[in-house]
Amino acid sequence: MDVLLSLGCGALVAIMVQFSGELQMFLGPLAALLVLHVVGLLTASGYRRIVPGGGAPGFNPRQAPVWYLSAGMLGIVVVLINMEVFVRGGILLALAGTLAGQTLGAYIVELTPWSRGGQSVWIQRAMVLAFIVPGSVMIGVQSGAEPLWIAAAFVPGFFLIVQSMFNSYNSSRWGHSRMLQFNYVSALLVLIPLNLLRGNLDSEFMAQLGGIPIHVLLGGGVLGVAVVGTITYLLKKTSPVKTFLGLYTGQLGIGVVLDAVQHQSVAPEKLIGVVLVAVGLIAGELKLSLRPRGQRL
Repeated sequence: MDVLLSLGCGALVAIMVQFSGELQMFLGPLAALLVLHVVGLLTASGYRRIVPGGGAPGFNPRQAPVWYLSAGMLGIVVVLINMEVFVRGGILLALAGTLAGQTLGAYIVELTPWSRGGQSVWIQRAMVLAFIVPGSVMIGVQSGAEPLWIAAAFVPGFFLIVQSMFNSYNSSRWGHSRMLQFNYVSALLVLIPLNLLRGNLDSEFMAQLGGIPIHVLLGGGVLGVAVVGTITYLLKKTSPVKTFLGLYTGQLGIGVVLDAVQHQSVAPEKLIGVVLVAVGLIAGELKLSLRPRGQRL
């Protein structure tokens, strides 16, 4: 059951990226980000009632180092770049680039004092990167993306690693529900003034909202909270290896389907790229399963 849940959660990630990209095509990047975070905040506010244990001890931002409070801002960067990559290179490039960026970010973190586990051996890192980087680049080239945006596709994954570390600390201090709410509120404190300065929040904006399909308007924000909550649940129920392999498989599998629907077919080169990325990700996670229990990240 947990394996199916992790596969389903991975599929939701792909659909979330699709909805977020479509929302940007309707509203533009800044206005789309604002809508995503408003919907996310409203959804996160109901998280405590829906998920047992979603509540927390008292909320005190001073308990965290000041830079840990930037997790919500990092979320803006992640979603903004992902939406642009989706528009310029499609769903498969956005997903593969993010997954590859997460792997690169994880290896970088292993070299810092932030790492709580053992380091991967160099031969494993080289083997994994030899699969996922060329695979992601191949997908980008076949999607017609410019080199700049192929490179940019890796950036959200790296920031997700940093954001996850900050969120893990904040969640342990404030509880998961309040951590999510704080992330959305802090991001909105930046997004609202930016949108006002750009003149996005006018009568035309309200008219545009009325013309957006409801699943596109609400889907990205709602699914974002659902995904975070599901991953947290899975990591408490099953091993990280099973969780993340299921997430990877679900994301790439649904990504291929969505790409095929959008373009009426999938180029063989894209499929080769997906296979290379999948092999690299699996190789990295299987190495984790061989570590002693006390050394897992």
